[in-house]
Amino acid sequence: MVYNFEGSDKICRVVFSPEDVSSSGEFEKSSVKRSDLQEKGFSVDLKKLLDIQELMGRVSKQQANVPDKRKDIFIGVFLFEKLMGIVDDDNEDVMFEIIYDPVKDDETGEIINPAHCLILCCKKAENRPHYNEARLKLNELMSSLQHMSQFVAKCFPGAI
Repeated sequence: MVYNFEGSDKICRVVFSPEDVSSSGEFEKSSVKRSDLQEKGFSVDLKKLLDIQELMGRVSKQQANVPDKRKDIFIGVFLFEKLMGIVDDDNEDVMFEIIYDPVKDDETGEIINPAHCLILCCKKAENRPHYNEARLKLNELMSSLQHMSQFVAKCFPGAI
């Protein structure tokens, strides 16, 4: 499947407190893993394709897996154009790519999360400082978190 991203597309990432969010409400820089940016992908959702019921179900399952570290739910939202505007300090090359990657049910092959995307570094064979820089820049995008209840009330009124 192909999705043609637009600059105004909003990208969302669910995070948990205290696992990903400090007691002062800041996104923890350790929450972005180097291996995610280099190989696996940093999972995000495309807001316009988001099914809020699917998201809440997924969040509940994730919370149940590690309840002590996932007591509260937050979401970071940023524009696609902001992500694509991030460049490598050394050479001004675009630092990230985003891949549309809908999640399918393993048994049925049915798409269960049509909003899923992966953020990766464009360059896969760089040295450690490159990925540290990428992590810091992605952390800046995630700096304005909102509580999940506020996000749902604002973006999906009456959904829950």
